[in-house]
Amino acid sequence: MSDTDPRIAGLVGNPITLNYAVTCTAFNLDDKPKILLVDYQEYQESNVERRLPGGKFQAQDLVSAIETFISGIDYRNQSLEYFCNDVLTLNKEFLASFEKAPDHSRQNLLFNNFTENLLKKLQKCALSEIEFIKILIQTHDNTVLRELGEESGVQKVGIIHISSSSLNYGVHYKLGFVSTEVQAPCSYKGSPDLKIKKSDWYDVDDNISEILYLKHRMNFQEGIRQAIEFNIHPNVGFLKKFLTASY
Repeated sequence: MSDTDPRIAGLVGNPITLNYAVTCTAFNLDDKPKILLVDYQEYQESNVERRLPGGKFQAQDLVSAIETFISGIDYRNQSLEYFCNDVLTLNKEFLASFEKAPDHSRQNLLFNNFTENLLKKLQKCALSEIEFIKILIQTHDNTVLRELGEESGVQKVGIIHISSSSLNYGVHYKLGFVSTEVQAPCSYKGSPDLKIKKSDWYDVDDNISEILYLKHRMNFQEGIRQAIEFNIHPNVGFLKKFLTASY
């Protein structure tokens, strides 16, 4: 990945953070256009919501990004090697505290502190700005890839593009991604997250926006917008009619 990669350009002005969650608008435009969605149920008594696949940052996403970076350089970066050990130690402490947290508010606070601490330590490693951004982007990508695999049984993904970024509660970011290169089963059950009941490919038609969970409609729209801007598939023009003035 070079410093002129459009995904890096797309991150200019975006948050330098590990405190984030992702969604992925995955289209199959080879034949009749389809989109990959998951059925999500918060509690047993809750309604099932149809969402884009996604989830929060996990420490393994960062460790994997660093390992990929280290394997691609021809010198030893001891600061990164030591940092990887720190990540694993801090993650164990975080998970132990997270499991004992009495409510979502406390869990969110622990997650905020954990990710902020990781980011500060990463920034102290011996890295150029380009190298730092490269690791950060790979971490974001790793979160998307991991969530797609866990929720939809995806085994192969080509290029993904960042398509949106929004700030929640002053510190937590929602990052949207889009791709037409996600290979997933027609239907999948078996996510380790018990809130994910199944995933399926759905026709992209006039009803698609209405069946999406409200908070994911914006990510769907931004996914279309970015897919068109990057011209990521020969049939991407089909999606133009689903862009709305407001969402």
